[in-house]
Amino acid sequence: MAAPFTVVVRCADPRLETFLLAEHHRSTLGLAPVRVDLGEAHIANVGGLLPLAGAEVPRLVHDAGLLLRLFGGESGRIVLTAHSSCGGYLDAVEGSDDTVRARQEDDLRSTAHRLRGAIPHAVVDCYYLNLEPECIDAIEA
Repeated sequence: MAAPFTVVVRCADPRLETFLLAEHHRSTLGLAPVRVDLGEAHIANVGGLLPLAGAEVPRLVHDAGLLLRLFGGESGRIVLTAHSSCGGYLDAVEGSDDTVRARQEDDLRSTAHRLRGAIPHAVVDCYYLNLEPECIDAIEA
């Protein structure tokens, strides 16, 4: 059985290109070991979820929902990510690294909740990507 079509929402930070290609990271995220055409799509922008959280969630609902309809047959997964040392969040949120991470996790949780309500046939998972040291934390949402 093929893995469900997955929409990954991530930052456009170029360091994530290599991070998300690593087989052990892909496994943790529940992705196929190697990125396969038509198996996943990435929505990437500066700050990842930052410009799509809050009032802009309807835009993400539209885009992720459209990708799932086109390539997932109405179902699939949405993987929301945030990462350490994210320039978009560091620019937008004043405070310590802990304050920034807390905001990222709040955005992950609230966006996941709204996506689940708007796209009930999709599984929504949240992850925090630590770039140094490299590890991934699942975020309960």
